[in-house]
Amino acid sequence: PDQRGPGPNDPAPADTTGLLITMHSYSELVLWPWGNKTTAAPNKVGLKAIGDKFATYNGYTSCQPSICLYITSGTTDDWGYGVLGIPSFTFEVGQQFMPSYSEIDSAQWPLNGPALQYAAKIVRTPYMLVNGPDALSVAVSDNGNDTYDLTATINDSSNGGQTVSQALYYVDTPPWDGGTGLPMAASDGSFNSAVENVDATINGSGLAAGRHTIFVQGTDSQGNAGPVGAAFLFVLEPGVSPTIRGYVREAGTNAPLSATVKAGSLFQTSTNPTTGYYEFQVVAGTYDLSAEADGHATVTLSGVTVNNYQTLDQDFSLSRVCDAFSEDVEAGQNGWLRQRPWAITTESSHSPTHSWTDSPGGNYRNNRNVGIGSPIINLTGYTDVTLNFWQICDTEAGYDYCRVEVSNNGGATWTEVATYDGPSSQWEEVSVDVSDLLDNQANVRLRFRLTTDVAIVDDGWHLDNIRLTGASDACY
Repeated sequence: PDQRGPGPNDPAPADTTGLLITMHSYSELVLWPWGNKTTAAPNKVGLKAIGDKFATYNGYTSCQPSICLYITSGTTDDWGYGVLGIPSFTFEVGQQFMPSYSEIDSAQWPLNGPALQYAAKIVRTPYMLVNGPDALSVAVSDNGNDTYDLTATINDSSNGGQTVSQALYYVDTPPWDGGTGLPMAASDGSFNSAVENVDATINGSGLAAGRHTIFVQGTDSQGNAGPVGAAFLFVLEPGVSPTIRGYVREAGTNAPLSATVKAGSLFQTSTNPTTGYYEFQVVAGTYDLSAEADGHATVTLSGVTVNNYQTLDQDFSLSRVCDAFSEDVEAGQNGWLRQRPWAITTESSHSPTHSWTDSPGGNYRNNRNVGIGSPIINLTGYTDVTLNFWQICDTEAGYDYCRVEVSNNGGATWTEVATYDGPSSQWEEVSVDVSDLLDNQANVRLRFRLTTDVAIVDDGWHLDNIRLTGASDACY
């Protein structure tokens, strides 16, 4: 609903609910109203506080666009705030109008994901919660005697640095739903700074077997309560909570393996390396069960349901993984096909002394579409195939690309499996799951292709230690 009066100078109430973020490119800015005039918005203090907080996560500049950039009109954030009263923002992400898709995972999510998560934490009453301290690093550990250690860090350093005055925890029912807050103690004995480590002991004797949510909220000396942090507490009751057990052995030899067995992301255990046996309790539910061991293909069983009072016997057989193809670029061209100016060079390498490069001795040229292609590789009998290689991909970000392609029909058609771009000067290892395309295929080829546009050049692409690994009887 509209939470702001009809006049341009009517502020939204402090307990306004809701928040709007739109994302554009580019400039690395967090922008907030007004954009269509240089006068301050009625809720400028709150808008600026939230924008400045976002900027602590993504490192952007937080500002009112009509002052730090130029006058704008018809912007979404002006509408969101002007009509509904909700704090509204534009994130101008990145350093170019058309960033590469690979940049989303490699750069934009690491920068902006935490800011978006913070927005979700304060959205109930953003103008109020932004003023309070953050509850960070909330963790619960089982003491094994029906008690649990709860720890957290209450941090007000980015909100003016007021002294933390209190920390409360809530079991299952959060403060906004009428939960009862229980006190946590300052680990150093007193609340006297803007950052306090806090702890408490939770009595689990009255908690039912299963998963519980522990909410933690801090308050500063000005009476501002901040957004909650949370962690799961698992009550595992012997004889009631389900048990999963079994053996992890190597396929082909039946030898016991030192392995890690996981039930989803919440529960895991290690096998006895002498016997391969594992056993652990979980809360009732549905999980993806997996077993993983060094040098072996991971096995995952999806959608396994376990109920209270149940013991599930589940064995795993893991196939050994080895190199199905390996190229260290030390034996010359070795059957690889190349388009000029691709060549083998000693100017840089991962190991030992040689690598492939698209532009030996200098930068690549504009308007290039050149690559190298492997000889035919027979992967018959190999599963869980992964492509591994080391690279330096140094290109004009968003315009010039290092493209990785595979073919399972000898090169008649190609599928792009990875794309890289941007400035780089260090060798990095790359692993690409190509099992869907290459498992048990007899006519496999690899291709590494550089494409460039009409302007700006860089050092280009270096490739070394190219491998295809997979699980197979040939590995024994």
